[in-house]
Amino acid sequence: MPIVLIMRLLVVLLALTAVVLAEIEDYDIDLVPDESSSEIDSPIKSAGQIQPRFIISWQVRRQLKKLRKRMPCGFPDQGVPPLAPYRLEELKYDLKTSLVETINDIFRFKVDGLDNFKIKKFTLNIIKRRVQFNFLFKKIRLTGKYNTNTLVKALNDLGVNVRYEGQGDLDFSLEKLQVSGNLKYKLPILIGSAKITEFYATVEVGNCKSNITGLAGEGKYNRFLNDKLESSVVSGINDNKDGVSAKIEQAFVPRVNKALKGTNFWDIWDYIFNSGSKEEEEGSDVDDDICIPPPDPWA
Repeated sequence: MPIVLIMRLLVVLLALTAVVLAEIEDYDIDLVPDESSSEIDSPIKSAGQIQPRFIISWQVRRQLKKLRKRMPCGFPDQGVPPLAPYRLEELKYDLKTSLVETINDIFRFKVDGLDNFKIKKFTLNIIKRRVQFNFLFKKIRLTGKYNTNTLVKALNDLGVNVRYEGQGDLDFSLEKLQVSGNLKYKLPILIGSAKITEFYATVEVGNCKSNITGLAGEGKYNRFLNDKLESSVVSGINDNKDGVSAKIEQAFVPRVNKALKGTNFWDIWDYIFNSGSKEEEEGSDVDDDICIPPPDPWA
């Protein structure tokens, strides 16, 4: 009986895959087509027939809309706090290089703008098991209060004891932040879990605005240090794409694979083709899961 069951499952899989591939010209599904596209309104093409690639595309758009709406509340069941804005009561950051050793304490750290993004590209290639993406964040702003204790080691080696202690307000923005790249995945049919096998993302920033107080008083030298910080951040991100990508991969892939543990092809297939009612398939965005953001703890 197990062999018969497996054979039946394989036959169903081949049939469903054939249906999907028959609807894809070059095996690419544009999951988030341009707003001018006729595919953006409904997954139903004609005579009540729903094409699989339209359902997949529509479901992805629907889930992204729900994601934006849920970001102010977070995802407590997955241990994710509110993300729009993201708040952290205290953050400690240590930096050690050949020239500088610094210890920084940041209080009431807040990140705004994580939900203000545009999807420029998001495509799925079933044959290559690859997703290509391009997200553009209009503006991500970081605010808070900080204390710093910095030791300039290079001058200490010359017998000059240089230590700087300061505090002030943190106000720092990244504008036109673009994250693009691709990932490859494994999606087993019967045994094993879905997982990301390869991931690469490049990050580019258009501009940086720094208005940090207390770096060196409130005069021209403080402004000079902010200007130097702005140019250093832009060049540090844009000229070190491989290094930034490696850090994103280290932070992103393990967490996603952990969340995908226990999920296989049939779980995802069932979700795509059976989630939602007839009204949802026709384009309704009714969502009973209303997000009520928590109050500002620092108001």
